[in-house]
Amino acid sequence: MNKFKITFFGREQGAIGQFATMNIEVQTPYAFINDDIAIRAVNSAGYECNHIKDVEKVKEDSGRWNVFNYTDGIPAHHEFFNTKEEAEEFIKQFRKRFFDGQGYYLTSGRERISPDDVDLRIEPCHMEEV
Repeated sequence: MNKFKITFFGREQGAIGQFATMNIEVQTPYAFINDDIAIRAVNSAGYECNHIKDVEKVKEDSGRWNVFNYTDGIPAHHEFFNTKEEAEEFIKQFRKRFFDGQGYYLTSGRERISPDDVDLRIEPCHMEEV
């Protein structure tokens, strides 16, 4: 199932009053949805839709983690980690390896910095349609 955030101009079904911009999230087996499918989804969710403003696919967490090196703008490792704790341990070992080996980290800009100053961040991996 894929999740989409739909922004539309409408109101709850049966409501009296003016239409307003609203957001809902829907799940669908479709990899993408057009305005017609979005309108049907909005209506089946209990809303009256005047028109669709935007449809955005919501990325789902895969339950895996990535460590990204923001100092150099690259992933810090070629594989994903199954737990956040594994990613944290990788960061500890990454810093230790540079401290013990050469005593510094050489950035992509050829600057020598302390391994503690490398901006490593743990981020959730997202599932993508292929």
